[in-house]
Amino acid sequence: MKPVTHIIFDLGNVLIDIDIPKTVGEIAALAQCPPEEAAGIIASPIHLKFNTGGCSWEQFHDGICEHLNYEIPREDFRKAWLSTIGLTKAGIPALLSEANQRYQVAICSNTDPLHWQQALDLNPVLSEISPAYLSFAMGVRKPHSGIFEMILEDLEIDPGQCLFIDDTLDNIRSAAGLGFRTLHSADPADMRRHLENLEI
Repeated sequence: MKPVTHIIFDLGNVLIDIDIPKTVGEIAALAQCPPEEAAGIIASPIHLKFNTGGCSWEQFHDGICEHLNYEIPREDFRKAWLSTIGLTKAGIPALLSEANQRYQVAICSNTDPLHWQQALDLNPVLSEISPAYLSFAMGVRKPHSGIFEMILEDLEIDPGQCLFIDDTLDNIRSAAGLGFRTLHSADPADMRRHLENLEI
């Protein structure tokens, strides 16, 4: 088996903290609806479309207002939407610095342009990671195998040379099905132990 040369990290819950319930609660308050109703926007067609680059921010906002049957001021909605994004998890900057000395490090995330820019603004260390494989730019989301196939084509490597780290089991299973080495974890200490034990 060829040694691992690349490590691909998920973003939310792996490299940075995210708080979807906070955003759902803020949107529910703005739309004057129950949190359970606001939570439905996460799996809504318009959100999936925004997440894969199929619509603009303005179209996304309009679609969510239609979904909730309530006109939320655009700037208020933008602030609530961005509140999901948090700071780099404890231990991650050091882990990334060490990983960069031994491997090519990349990101693969289901995200949208606003969340990605907010993540960069709040966490400058992310700008040092390249390439970044982002669902809104690639037109496909994990766990679809297409996103992993595109990564392999871009990096020109065998899947066994790549360790993929994600906190969502469906994403892990999809990557593993193509031959990626995988780690299902959101714990920086666990990630560190795994990297230390990699055969090189």
